[in-house]
Amino acid sequence: MRLAPILCLSLAAPIAFASPGPRIVEHDVQVRLDPYRSRLEATDRFTIVGYQQSLLRFLLNEDLEIASLRIEGRDLRWREEAFDRAHWVDLPAGEGGAFEGVREVLVNLPAGGEDSLDLVIAYAGTVLYSLRGPDQSYDRSFETTSGLVEERGVYLAGSTFWVPTVPGDLFSFRLEARVPPGWESVSQGELVGRFEEGGYRIARWRAADPMEEAYCVAGPYVFREADFKNIKIQTFLYESNDAAELHERYVGAARTFLDRYGREIGPYPFPKFALVENFWQTGFGMPSFTLLGTQVIRLPFIPGTSFGHEILHNWWGNGVYVDWEKGNWCEGLTAYGADYAYKTDQGPREGAAYRRGELQKYRNFVSGSEDFPLVEFRS
Repeated sequence: MRLAPILCLSLAAPIAFASPGPRIVEHDVQVRLDPYRSRLEATDRFTIVGYQQSLLRFLLNEDLEIASLRIEGRDLRWREEAFDRAHWVDLPAGEGGAFEGVREVLVNLPAGGEDSLDLVIAYAGTVLYSLRGPDQSYDRSFETTSGLVEERGVYLAGSTFWVPTVPGDLFSFRLEARVPPGWESVSQGELVGRFEEGGYRIARWRAADPMEEAYCVAGPYVFREADFKNIKIQTFLYESNDAAELHERYVGAARTFLDRYGREIGPYPFPKFALVENFWQTGFGMPSFTLLGTQVIRLPFIPGTSFGHEILHNWWGNGVYVDWEKGNWCEGLTAYGADYAYKTDQGPREGAAYRRGELQKYRNFVSGSEDFPLVEFRS
């Protein structure tokens, strides 16, 4: 995940690097979350293609114990090995503990001529990584974590390796998340079902477009929803005296930005956009939702500035993906279409002042010995 200052909230960067061998193209995950024991229990029916090789190698969190791995009801044999970068093509160093607590799982695949195979894996365990600052230096940086399930909330991402992962694969997925009563869960894509059953609040999400990672965020939220041009605008906010007012304020801002960028660029690429409140201070953007800390969300300038920046990332960065080996072009493009554009809306002097300020930041940060051509830029 990439981090950014509060005034310029960043997309959550994917862990996505091409590796040879069978590819995972679809997940159908059912997960039960117990925040009071920091535990998850999951079953994932995942589809692989391109298995000319008889061995499937994927990554899974080392604290998640595999109970079974089957194909068409038959048990498969697997073995586990320590994570080894040499097994993955073009795998970078990673940041923020990107490969913290992960191990490799090797599965012997049956011989056959099928175009694809569906495997079913069941696993469970504890996920509770501490919050930490980013590896790189930023003004007003955010804490992050590889993943956590605890009483204040749940945060599962690609860096958690909570579903079988082949780095570099793009996949669609369905997710059924079971959380305690009074809680809600959110992920990418479309909310296709939400109900209570067996003492749990259940939400079903469908991400039909190829994704770089699967998120599941949960907490004691109040869920609200509005409509705008066939787009669902959702808020997941903690119960508070100002929650209803925050919902209205951010729904109004979302309508403004969705309309603006829909006219300037093209149709919004997802069925919903959600504002999700977080118990620690964050400014993260994921495909079709943003995760903002309780203090960040109440800053008076956020709805008209950084919130629009996050919405624009759904076109650049979370819609059209970044090849991180060739540089983070999307952050500059998003800043141009959001931060700089909002200043130029105020007038040419304000736009020029913003540009001058950014150039001054660059001069203060980069000395002559550290300067380099733009073509060599990497995020």
